[in-house]
Amino acid sequence: MDLVDLAILNNMVYETDPERIKEVLTHTFPDGELVFEREEPEGMVIRYIQLHYAPTNSTVFIVRGTATFVDVMHDFELYTSIKWLQIISKFLNVITVLPANFQRKWVEAMAFSGVRPEPLYDEMIDAVEEVLTQRYNGDTTRVLVSGHSLGGALAKIVGVNLKVPTVAFS
Repeated sequence: MDLVDLAILNNMVYETDPERIKEVLTHTFPDGELVFEREEPEGMVIRYIQLHYAPTNSTVFIVRGTATFVDVMHDFELYTSIKWLQIISKFLNVITVLPANFQRKWVEAMAFSGVRPEPLYDEMIDAVEEVLTQRYNGDTTRVLVSGHSLGGALAKIVGVNLKVPTVAFS
C-alpha cells in the first residue's frame, strides 16, 4: 500500500453508505487485498473505517476529517486548551516564559476540568488498542492509522499514544 492508495482511502471515508465504500474498495483493489471490516460502533463521534490489508496481514484505520457542523465543533474542542494559552499570551507572554512542561500540564488540566469535553480521540484510541491486543498481541507494526484534516490530527494523536505508524493528509 502506498501514499496514493491511502489518499484514495482518505477520500473514500467521506462516503456515508458502507455498501458504496465496499464497492469502491472492490473496484480500487480488485485482487481483494484490502477488505472492509467495520465502521465505528453506533454512537461513536468519530467516523472511521477499519480495513484488513491481506499482503501484510495488517489493519488500517482511516479517519474522516471535518465534514459536518458537528465536526467543526469537534475541531474547536480539540484545540480549546491551547487556544486559551494563546489568548492569555496576547496580554501576558506566557507561552515564551512558561516552561513547556507547565504548558503541557495546563492543557491536560483544562481537558479534565470540565472546561472542555472528554477528548474526542479517546474512542479512537480504544478502537485501535482493541485491535492491537486482540488480533496482534500488541505488535504495533501491524496497524496503520491515517486521516485527513481533523482525521489526520486524530490519527497522529492515536499514533503518538499507541506508538503505531500514522499518515496524515491536510
